[in-house]
Order: sequence, then C-alpha cells, then structure tokens
Amino acid sequence: MPVRTYRIVQGTVSDASGQGEGASEGGGDRVSLPERPVIAVMPFRNLGSDAENDFIADGIGLGIQTLMVQLPGLYLINANSDQAYRAGTKSAAEVVDQLPACYVLEGTAQRAGQRLRVTVRMTDLQGNAVVWAERYDRDLDDLFALQDEITREVIASLNIGLFGRDYERIVMRDLDGDGAWEYFLRGVSHIYMFTAADNKIARGLFEKLYALRPEKVHGPSYVALTHWIDLTRGWAAAPEDTLAEAAKWATIATKYKENDGIGFVVMSYVRLHENRHDEALDLCEQAVGFRANCPAALGQIATVRLYSGDARGAVKSARDALGVRTMHPPLVVNLLANAYRDSGEINLSIPAAQEALRLDPGQTGALATLCGNYMLAGDEANAKRLAGEIMTSDPTFRIAEFAAAHPYKDRSKQDHLAEILRAAGLPD
Repeated sequence: MPVRTYRIVQGTVSDASGQGEGASEGGGDRVSLPERPVIAVMPFRNLGSDAENDFIADGIGLGIQTLMVQLPGLYLINANSDQAYRAGTKSAAEVVDQLPACYVLEGTAQRAGQRLRVTVRMTDLQGNAVVWAERYDRDLDDLFALQDEITREVIASLNIGLFGRDYERIVMRDLDGDGAWEYFLRGVSHIYMFTAADNKIARGLFEKLYALRPEKVHGPSYVALTHWIDLTRGWAAAPEDTLAEAAKWATIATKYKENDGIGFVVMSYVRLHENRHDEALDLCEQAVGFRANCPAALGQIATVRLYSGDARGAVKSARDALGVRTMHPPLVVNLLANAYRDSGEINLSIPAAQEALRLDPGQTGALATLCGNYMLAGDEANAKRLAGEIMTSDPTFRIAEFAAAHPYKDRSKQDHLAEILRAAGLPD
C-alpha cells in the first residue's frame, strides 16, 4: 500500500519524494509509514446551533480515536492535534492534503434533546472515493456503544482482522449512563484545547468520572495524563508536587486488568525522573503494547531510550512518534535533534533543532540544543550568537539546572552537555 514519507530538511518538514517545499536530494532522514492501513480521524463537527454542544461532536471523534489508537493492526494519525482546523481557520481539504494517510474518517453530530444524530464517512484518499458512510440516531446514553459500533464498522470496511482479544479489551460501552459519558467527552475535548486552563478543567472532569465509575480505568488514566501534560509543557507551578500526583494516579491506573496503557506512559515518566531507567523502559514498552499508535507512548519510549544511552533507538521511536501526528510537536522534534546529536549525526541534529525552533521560536531547550550543535560543528560564532539569544529570552538560564533536566543514566553525558554550553558562553 503506497504512502507518503516525510523528512526534516533544513528547518522544514518536507515530502521525502521531493515534492514538498525544502526537499533536497539525499538530505534528511525519512520517516516511513508501515504496510498497514493508515487512517486519520478528523475532529467531528457540531451541526446544531448551540455551541454548548460542541463538546459532544468533539468528544465522539476523540473517543473513536482513543479506541483506534490502541489497535496494532492500524496506523492512526492524530488529526485532532491540528488546532487550525479545530479553530475553523483551516479547511478539511487543506488538512487532508497534508496527511500522509490512505484513509480519512470524518463525522458530524447534531443533538435534539436527549437524541443524537451522527453521520460518519470514510474516504479512500488515493481512490478519491467514499468507502463507507453511515447515519446513526441514538439516545445520548448510548454514546459509547455508538463509538464502539463505528469503530467496528471502520475495521470491517478495511477488511483487517482486529476483532477478538485486541478489540474486545478496549470497548467503552461500560461508560454509558449516569452522566459518565459527559464527563469523558467534555474532558477529552478540553485536553485537546492545549491550554493550562483547559487541562485543569479536564482533570476535574476525569476526577468526577473516577468517583462515578471507579471500576473503569478511564478516570485515573486521564487524571494522570493531565498531570503529565502539566509537567511536560511547563505548566506545573510546583513540579515536585505535580510529579507526586502523576505517580499516585498512574499507580492506580496501571492496576486495572482492562487497561488503556496511559498510566504506564505516565509512570514511565515518573520512574525516569527518579533515575530508574530500566523500570522506565519496561513501563513504556508496556505502554506501546497497549497503545501502538499513541504519540505520547512513542514519544516517551524515545525519551527513555535517549537517556538510557540508546540514541539510535531514540531516533527511531521519535520518528515513529512524529509519524502519528499531523502537527509535529516542537518538544518531540527537539528530542529527535538530541537523539541525532547523541548518535553522532550533527548534520541531522542541526536541521531538526532548527525545525523545533520554527515550530516554537521561544523554546529554550531547542535553542540550547542548536547552540551546542554549532559548537560541536566548529561554528563558534553561531553558538555564541544563540547563547546570547538564550540569555535574552531567559535571563535565569543556568547550565547546571538545564543539564540536570536531562536525566542521563550515564552522568558523563550531562557533564559533556554542560561543557559544550559553557564553551559557548552560557553561565554555570
């Protein structure tokens, strides 16, 4: 099954076939998609006049994605991360044109009292044909059964063998009734707003879900996830306290027999920052076993591999994580830059760090990565220029604190990183 591939080339993510802007012969490192159905789930749209019901349409699409991300026979691309489309400033056609996908799943929802009408269609992008479409009229309390049914229909239309154990362990119909559906749908909708305030609101909703349905993994999993998001995005006012909360909820989540794997991702992060690298690696490998298409799980295993000394493995996992997102997260692109650097490929690390800065110009981590890369490449003038930019944007920057945030198993790597940045003129 033919798919497009992508590579990072001098500050841009381009089509590896040479068609994308900035592509060059022989440059960059390709991210190839696997020989399995590649499907993108678009954010669902609310057709009703009441914007208060947006969360229902949004949550249905995200709920279907939550199911599919756990299925190893699919390669799922997270189109819900495209904020321009979610905000209505980019059309579906523009998003689809940029997707390295074979199929795209789109849908709408319209609420009338306690009734809900949902229409869904799946398009074969290469054949430019609708391969499956359906309309559903259901009670609101049947939402999760509906998500399960739509997922089954998608699988059947693709003619892939995902029924049985892999599918049965992830169904969500047990969240129907008692208001549980609303807590979950509102929660995932707020998470995907990608703001500190929305993440806090989502956490409160998932805590209510856990109180209502303590027998289901979804509540503690997603509470743990919101704490992890606060930590990784720098939103935690008291990081040590947030890390403790993440550990508490992740511990609860990992105990469930029927599991979604999120708790394993978060606990891996906790163990890594406790310098328990082997346990962290085991946990994120379990997470990927549960969540074959999850950017968070793939990004976490890349992080653990990097700090455990497996730079080449980190490169592969970081590229996998980037492959399942329509929008490349700057933190993961910078992780890829660090993995290239540690594997001795400065020629690839520099454009990766440049791309991370293009995505987030104020990212101190990417500035420091690029600064160090220039020193390693013998370009002292550019290294010192970037050191000046770092101190201008963050006057409190100190090498010791920055190096300590990179929990290498081999502490000499931290010392080497500090030495490079010190040579560029940054303060201890």
